[in-house]
Amino acid sequence: MTEVLVVIPARGGSKGIPRKNLRFLDGKPLVLHVVDIAKEFTDFVAVTTDDEEIRAVCEQHGVAVVQRPPELALDDTPLDPVVIHAWRTIESLKGKSFHWVITVQPTSPLVSSASLKEAMTKVEQENADCCVAVTDARHLYWSESAGGIPVPAYTARLNRQYLPPFWKETGAIVISSRRVLEAGTRLGGQVCLYPMPPEESLDIDSYDDFIVAQSRLFQPKVAIRVVGNRELGLGHVYRMLTIASRLFTPVLDFYVDASSRMAGDLIRRRHFPVIDFADEEEFIEAVRLRNYTLVINDILDTEASYIRALRGDDERVVISFEDLGSGASETTLTINDLYEYSVPVANQLYGWQYVCLRDEFLLAPVRPFNPKAENLLITFGGTDPSGLTLKALSAAFKVLEPHQSITVVVGPGNRNLNRICDRVAQGSLTHPNVSLLTDVPRMSDVMIKADLALTSNGRTVFELACCRVPMITMSQNSREATHTFGRLSRGAIDLGLGSSVDEHLLTSTLARVWNDSETRRSMYENLSKFDLRSGIERVVNAILDVHRKWRSSHRR
Repeated sequence: MTEVLVVIPARGGSKGIPRKNLRFLDGKPLVLHVVDIAKEFTDFVAVTTDDEEIRAVCEQHGVAVVQRPPELALDDTPLDPVVIHAWRTIESLKGKSFHWVITVQPTSPLVSSASLKEAMTKVEQENADCCVAVTDARHLYWSESAGGIPVPAYTARLNRQYLPPFWKETGAIVISSRRVLEAGTRLGGQVCLYPMPPEESLDIDSYDDFIVAQSRLFQPKVAIRVVGNRELGLGHVYRMLTIASRLFTPVLDFYVDASSRMAGDLIRRRHFPVIDFADEEEFIEAVRLRNYTLVINDILDTEASYIRALRGDDERVVISFEDLGSGASETTLTINDLYEYSVPVANQLYGWQYVCLRDEFLLAPVRPFNPKAENLLITFGGTDPSGLTLKALSAAFKVLEPHQSITVVVGPGNRNLNRICDRVAQGSLTHPNVSLLTDVPRMSDVMIKADLALTSNGRTVFELACCRVPMITMSQNSREATHTFGRLSRGAIDLGLGSSVDEHLLTSTLARVWNDSETRRSMYENLSKFDLRSGIERVVNAILDVHRKWRSSHRR
């Protein structure tokens, strides 16, 4: 870019926002944001100003300053003569000719050096004389006739994306060739348009614009790596989708490998971008090349070397969920909602306070306690690898009366589906109110109808607790057996590892709880003591807080 000069026009006066170009944004004056971006793009940057304070700030920051004559610093002075004056002054001072001059206005602090490069490439590829940055402004506009009659500025009422192109200048970037400048203007000859990324198109003209810019600068660029398949279920995916829906950032990508195609399909149905990758090394390289500032892993245990590679030289924030591996101590933050530890670790948050319930549970009503048990729910997650659904069904048919209801929910990864169907069909001969659900769009609607649940010891415990459903739990594996919320809350009776629970113990426990109203009432009331619905807010705040601290320590 040795033939390119960037000129930043920064007047001292501003009627809308006093001293706008010197107002601090994200820890530094507004004008210095575009100065830093321009310096990433080229060594030749000049600020043209009529203000001594702006001059001092920019010179201290190592950028050339052109003193603007008073006649070029009036409220109604157009930018063309201002930029041309700065161009000629710098050429004289440097003894150098510039074939291109790029005007970058200081009120566009979100513009990136990548956009400057892309715009410059576009004007050269199209052999144009100049280029203007624009943003998509298609809408259903109206005007007024001479008589004040409203007139539509469109021929057909269409959804915005189907309207013909209609571009609005952002003012952020104007590229002018030497030939055009010598004619006394910045735009002339063949003009090309550069559609800027929407997140860079903000032009600060009001206090509200400052608020938006501040928020945007603090928003992370997010990569989420998640697992989900028949063996692991989709609980990790639902948790990350819930968090993603609350991270209001224009850059958020999900990453899944070949073992998690089920996860990728679900995420795509929720309209989030999904990027497939082959192995860990490819993911780490993608994170580096795409310059994410926040990486979230929901992949169970991680290795310390993997987390260190992601963090680099403190280049980004790395967060893990449900991580008991050596990588848990290397993250910026590890969140393990399923484990209750009394001794806190500096970079880790444990316990039920950090559960991330899906939106449907946050909105679900709480069913009043029913002294007479009538509805039993049996649900053991999406895959039920230990076959606990069949064991629970056998106990239910022995304990419940024929008129009472049994609802069985079976996930898409359950390999015993045919056997469960056969058992339900057989049991329906004596218990006509048994039903089998294999496709449940809203699990909360099913849970709030239950008076008691037989379930596994994973995240479903939190969902049932949110709906205040007393439960009897059996763990699918030894890891799940370490999840303690159910028994510590005293809202569940935990029978331990499901494969070791004999049918007599399960049947007798179910009979005791099902037929004892006071036991169920006590469990119901115990569950009401836990504010699980605020967990997602705590988690998102914790994530943004660590990113905010990292961002503050990495300001230019």
